[in-house]
Amino acid sequence: MRMMRGHLETLQDMTYLLSRHEYEKAAAVAEEGLGMSSAEMHFKMYVGKYLPRDMRAQGKRMHEAASHFAKVARNAAKGDALDKALAAMAKVVKQCVACHSAYRVRRSED
Repeated sequence: MRMMRGHLETLQDMTYLLSRHEYEKAAAVAEEGLGMSSAEMHFKMYVGKYLPRDMRAQGKRMHEAASHFAKVARNAAKGDALDKALAAMAKVVKQCVACHSAYRVRRSED
């Protein structure tokens, strides 16, 4: 749950930074918090190694989408259109929604 809250905080920061046209910062936050460069840390420090293969694959797609967002956001900083950065961010959120729609945390009964 802590990892998921961290993901939400990262999405919130990305959104805020985009709204301020701080594309480089949004890219850095995305890559550090959600991108492929953070995937190994999430796997080792959190539950990644315990997840079913399909769920890990879904998570990888989210990390890939976040890295793609970072690339697009950096291009927006060079004068490319904001709408491309927003579309890339929507792909990140789409992966979050897909995973949360398919999987739920269940507590075992003692």
